[in-house]
Amino acid sequence: MGREYFRREKEKGSIQISFGDIHTCGNNPERRYVILDVGKKDWFMVSQIIDFSSLGFPGTGHASDIKKIVGHMSLEQILEGLRNSAIGLNPEFEKDIYTNSRKPSRNISK
Repeated sequence: MGREYFRREKEKGSIQISFGDIHTCGNNPERRYVILDVGKKDWFMVSQIIDFSSLGFPGTGHASDIKKIVGHMSLEQILEGLRNSAIGLNPEFEKDIYTNSRKPSRNISK
């Protein structure tokens, strides 16, 4: 795990993100977030990981929020976590998640 994620940090101030990446946030390194959509420019969609079977409300993440990428969740784990969340997983949102999972990784400036 360590080498793969180390190589993603292309240069200081730039990082590669992918659907399912788990990252810590600078203001609270104990909290973990999973990327649900790689987004555009310097934003992306995330959900806080409550535990690996439940995710929080989806929201917008910003490149500067990423302290470190620390792991990866599979599509199946993400779908299960969203089904077990407070908002649940309706068919339209599930379709969006499948679509997002197929988007290529991209580099963002931190």
